[in-house]
Amino acid sequence: MKNIGKCFVVLSLVLLVLFVGCTKEGGGDKEPIPTEEVQPTAMPRENRPYYNEIQMNRKKRISLYDPKDTDYRLAMQTLPGSELALQFYAVTDFRGLRFSCPSYSNNKGTIRFTIYEWDISYQRTIKGKALASKEYKDFRDNSWLDFFFDPLPEGEYLVLIEGVEEDVGVWAYLTPFFGTRLYQRGIEIKGSIEAELDYIHSTDVTTAVLSPNIWWLEGSSEVPEEFVPDKDHPINKLNVRPDLWTATDGLGRTLPTYKDVGDKKDKYVGMFYWTWHKATPTTLVPRDLTKIMKQYPEAKNDYKHKVWYEVDNPIYYWEEPIYGYYLATDKYVLRKHAELLADAGVDVVFFDTTNGTYLWIEQYEALCEAWIEAMEDGVRAPKISFLMNFHGGDANRRNTVTQLEVLYQLMFRPGKYRELWFYWEGKPLLMARYEDLDPENRLHKEILDYFTFRPGDPSYYTKEPAAQDVWGWLSVYPQTKFGVDKDGNIEQICVGVSQNANDNGLTAMNGVGVYGRAYAKGDYSYTYTYMGKEIVVDKNIPNAKLYGLNFQQQWDYAHENDPKFVWVTGWNERTVGRYEEWGGVTNAFPDQFNDEFSRDIEPTTGDLKDHYYYQLVANVRKFKGMEKPGKVNARKTIVLGKGIKQWDDVLPEYNHYKESTKERNINGVNYDIVYENYTMRNDIIQAKVAYDDDNVYFMVKTVDKLTPHTDPAWMRLFIDTEESEQSWESFEYVVNRLNPTDKVAYLERSTGGWNWELVGEVEYEVVDNVLQLKIPRKMIGQDGKDSPEFNFKWSDNMQADGDIMDFYLNGDVAPGGRFKFMFSEKLFEDASKRPSGMAAVIGIIASLAVAAIAAIAGVFVVSRKRNKKA
Repeated sequence: MKNIGKCFVVLSLVLLVLFVGCTKEGGGDKEPIPTEEVQPTAMPRENRPYYNEIQMNRKKRISLYDPKDTDYRLAMQTLPGSELALQFYAVTDFRGLRFSCPSYSNNKGTIRFTIYEWDISYQRTIKGKALASKEYKDFRDNSWLDFFFDPLPEGEYLVLIEGVEEDVGVWAYLTPFFGTRLYQRGIEIKGSIEAELDYIHSTDVTTAVLSPNIWWLEGSSEVPEEFVPDKDHPINKLNVRPDLWTATDGLGRTLPTYKDVGDKKDKYVGMFYWTWHKATPTTLVPRDLTKIMKQYPEAKNDYKHKVWYEVDNPIYYWEEPIYGYYLATDKYVLRKHAELLADAGVDVVFFDTTNGTYLWIEQYEALCEAWIEAMEDGVRAPKISFLMNFHGGDANRRNTVTQLEVLYQLMFRPGKYRELWFYWEGKPLLMARYEDLDPENRLHKEILDYFTFRPGDPSYYTKEPAAQDVWGWLSVYPQTKFGVDKDGNIEQICVGVSQNANDNGLTAMNGVGVYGRAYAKGDYSYTYTYMGKEIVVDKNIPNAKLYGLNFQQQWDYAHENDPKFVWVTGWNERTVGRYEEWGGVTNAFPDQFNDEFSRDIEPTTGDLKDHYYYQLVANVRKFKGMEKPGKVNARKTIVLGKGIKQWDDVLPEYNHYKESTKERNINGVNYDIVYENYTMRNDIIQAKVAYDDDNVYFMVKTVDKLTPHTDPAWMRLFIDTEESEQSWESFEYVVNRLNPTDKVAYLERSTGGWNWELVGEVEYEVVDNVLQLKIPRKMIGQDGKDSPEFNFKWSDNMQADGDIMDFYLNGDVAPGGRFKFMFSEKLFEDASKRPSGMAAVIGIIASLAVAAIAAIAGVFVVSRKRNKKA
């Protein structure tokens, strides 16, 4: 990818062209921009045929491709839900066509052919009446498949080719063929496919000039208003509030809250996100580089070491993600990502489309569908955008134009997935260069008018950006300031987890002196407090890779410079190629290597776990601020047996998403890998807390009627009351680790880790989909007249007792992962007293006169020790 070593051979480049498309006829050639709306008509035909002679009833089979064109003959895949199409002109009566079709070695799959009479445009044509259709199922690989029907007369037609099941396709060529036009997903692309047309009569010509595809009949060139959920949208009706959550990560770092970071500011955070993982299973064999290096450290820079040749067809991951070696179309994973990023406060993800003309269409469509569905379940999913090719030559310039043409016609002009478009300066934002678009060309003019563009800067070392509108994606410390206006306001700064760089410049991640996760410039350190002790994080701390020194130093620089937008690299790149030499490194892994020399935040199965995720959350909160907690009305005696309406006026409401854990039954990247998950049982959507002088009362509500209390791992309540070594992942107490009886539940206290001792029995009641608990305050160390203060979470159907990472995978948990609901009347009261608006600004300015910037609101509620020398 980008300028850092994604080397593609010519074959790959051709695949890009075929899969996504080259410059279309209507895009590459100049079309006059009409001054008034064109009324489309079919191309007028002569009264006489195109041919001069005809031999009646003398059958003739003609090729719609050049059989001599042996260069770049490639299998063109049509995945389930996508389609290819061939437009052609038949100069006389014909009875069918034949297509050469791969089934990708396994002789499995279903492909469908449907023919239509051409009608002005592609979309208008396929909405018309089908003249004939035929399916082939489980056909032999590379078969010629006959598509015959009752004879049709001379004229212009379109054959739609759809993949129905498994991997199927047609053989294709890069070279167009006269009298035909090729489409992928309705977008014109250059090329031809291996097809033959069966004429009933013989003629001296075989095809004729096609009508134009009048593409602008579909969709609109008017930029729609940005989608904002109205008051009745599930996002606002469910009203899930991560602002009311805290968390303590596995290193003992606790998230800041509203009192630490103040009011929400007009700031944005974007995340680099990779949709390039496979859409369907393959024969690739995933290999975990972190595990390989632990076993064979000597293989690091040895290209010929035996470990690299133990399996055929490897695909290298720097480490296995928490969700496994997943496909980019796995909706279980996509939903989990939507929640994690939404809970972190990420506003937009940028898809990596910096290679050739790849857009990863099947992958981004699966994500968009999953995230829009998540929005219907209350998730404020991030918006989406694309980072396209950096300029590095004529090929990249042409590729970017092709990407813009395809994406505009496929997504934006039809208004597809509009709920997820990210707007900047009133228009959808794309990180793409636009200077090669021709304003005299109708399609290009529409594209230029439709978007806000921010061209991407590939360099980590830029001092002065080439233009005011350029943005970056990754920088070494101190990072580049992009979009600085005349008043010194900064539009964008990048924050990276690590960089494949060293003091000499770019290098592979397995090179020498790489700026990995534990790197920081100078003697930088940061501190935080855990269990009354100050923890100093510097390069000398054991397991420094866990603490994100590089990440935090870059975040601190962003906080100090206060841009409008922070771009974070990155979420889930994961995979990397291996090269004999790159950047002066032998056996090079350019972009990722192992857990220390990698740049993803997505939780992992290895040592890093979810540490970087909560470091992200902490910094996003500091950068963007938080919503005020809201009103509190919790002092109330709840009488079990008197109904659940007693809870109606209790505040706050701790709401949570529906359907957080989707059913999963899907292959991973390899056919031999299958992931299954059917653990969603009681879908938790709301919790509340009330108290009086003697008791604390808990209420939790699920979507449907609660399952029997005898179910394993049934409706557990975890409570965090203090910082204590006698706790499990910061929780001192648990209810329902032991299943309750018909009458009482059991409260236990941790004796350290997942070891528990009984505290006592507590009353509970189940009413349909509501569970209520009554816990004496003294049992959890909260006795007294003052308001109790604690954090809590609910979990149902945990599969791996004692492993908090299970909260990312199984059953339902509210809130997700390590997050905890905060209950503190003092926090709510402090929020109501905190000045807002201009008063808050004045207060901050006054405090700046007394204290350093870092003391206003520390990340992880910590103080910062600045580096003495940059």
